[in-house]
Amino acid sequence: MTALNRLLPLALVGTERFSSPWPTWGPEYGDVSLLLQQLAASADAAAALRMAGVLAVCEQAAGPAFSAAPNLPTPAAPDTWAALPAGRLRNALEPLWHSAPVALWHEVFGTLARQRLRLPAAWLPRALALAQRHRDLAVALTPVLGERGLWLQRQQSGRPPEHAAPAAMGMLQAAQADAHPASADETTSALTDDLWQHGTLAQRLQWLRQQRQADPAAARALFTASLKSLPAKERAELLETFAVSLSPADETLLDSLRSDRAQAVRQAALRLLLRLPQAAHPQRASKRLAALLQLEGGTWRLEPPAEAGADWSVDQIETQRPPHESLGERAWWLYQMARQVPLAWWNQHTGLDASALRQWARAGDWYEALMRAWTEVLLAAPEPAWIEPWLAKWPAKAPRDGIATLLAQLPLAQREHHWQRQMAAKPDAFPVVVDQALASCAPGQTLSAAFSADLAQRMQAQLRTPAVNHSYWLRPLLPGLVCVLHASSLPTLAPDALAAPESLQTGLPGLVQARLALLELEPSP
Repeated sequence: MTALNRLLPLALVGTERFSSPWPTWGPEYGDVSLLLQQLAASADAAAALRMAGVLAVCEQAAGPAFSAAPNLPTPAAPDTWAALPAGRLRNALEPLWHSAPVALWHEVFGTLARQRLRLPAAWLPRALALAQRHRDLAVALTPVLGERGLWLQRQQSGRPPEHAAPAAMGMLQAAQADAHPASADETTSALTDDLWQHGTLAQRLQWLRQQRQADPAAARALFTASLKSLPAKERAELLETFAVSLSPADETLLDSLRSDRAQAVRQAALRLLLRLPQAAHPQRASKRLAALLQLEGGTWRLEPPAEAGADWSVDQIETQRPPHESLGERAWWLYQMARQVPLAWWNQHTGLDASALRQWARAGDWYEALMRAWTEVLLAAPEPAWIEPWLAKWPAKAPRDGIATLLAQLPLAQREHHWQRQMAAKPDAFPVVVDQALASCAPGQTLSAAFSADLAQRMQAQLRTPAVNHSYWLRPLLPGLVCVLHASSLPTLAPDALAAPESLQTGLPGLVQARLALLELEPSP
């Protein structure tokens, strides 16, 4: 029973007909029990409602600990960073908590951390709720929570107090070190097993990435020791961090995980092995595929096997074609083989580049199987020489969100050049470009000043068009666009464009004002 539920009998009967003694809360509730006792003195409906309000606030703040623990948690330590002062920025951010894109909060939290400012206490519940909805935001939030925010986070998570404090502090110090590189030595000491054992999944992912950078062998050993206790979803997500500092030393672990009971883990291990072309599995897969390729009259001829191989099960090649599979049996086998081979092998073995290989495949009988496999490998282990040909003509059956995955692998200047070509070739490509830009920009990343100026001009032109011509696909993307534009383009946004009905509906003026106020907090380099 929660502390608030003690009022239920009184509420059900009604204060006028309730004959039993009013509920009390013992001294273990500290000053809260004294306040409740004072409120109960009048013994009327108003008193009951006030008591319910006090208990609801306490339970929201302290979480399970308020009702389940025999004693109240230890109070939070004093804050060392000052809170964001009242002023233009606080006023601009206040109405945006439930509507602003996550990109804005990445920028806000990063700027506050660099200025060694914490969030105001009144914002903490909203900030923690936001981080729960957007897990990638949790790491950026931690440095600016302050001691009270960390305390509140511990109560809401229900973690044991003796473990929660080191975990939260380890994450805080690690995140602060990212913002202040001079304290890197302090970061190393903060990365303790407590964070790995008792932190949230987002915190453990960030911690394991940092460990992979600092000491890949130690991170590998810790992950291996924890495998039996980790759920399948967490095993798969944590394994993805091995892309950081991946080396042949990881091969034994990855090879063992190819037979994991969870498909997501097996697939993650295979994706990582594709990035180790000299590993035993890619080498074995390459030899198997090489036996199917023959050079005849200067042209490569591909002939998939006519029957299943006895050794296929070792590499998880399924001989039985799924009922819903569109590929024929031999094409299904070929697809599975090709998706286990690094893309560079095709270039080295055939002497053809990515564009030529695509043309060669189109002229043959196995185009769908090869394109499907190549696209899957390209998304798992991006090969720079293959990205541009795929972006120039995206395969019809390939997942559309894969475009952003590949774009994110390119330097920003190369991405922007690709988008400029798109808009030059197709005047109506602006919404597509905005969508891809938002999906491929890393948290906190903004576009270049020149490209931002171009997009800002195009955005204003869209906002000035009649509503009937306004793209309903583009409209929900505009808030995100405002958050990734270079700061230099913000003052150029014309007030009349931002006053358009579509602009007001998507909250663009408020976002622009918030980012301009954020610039005032951080001096220009």
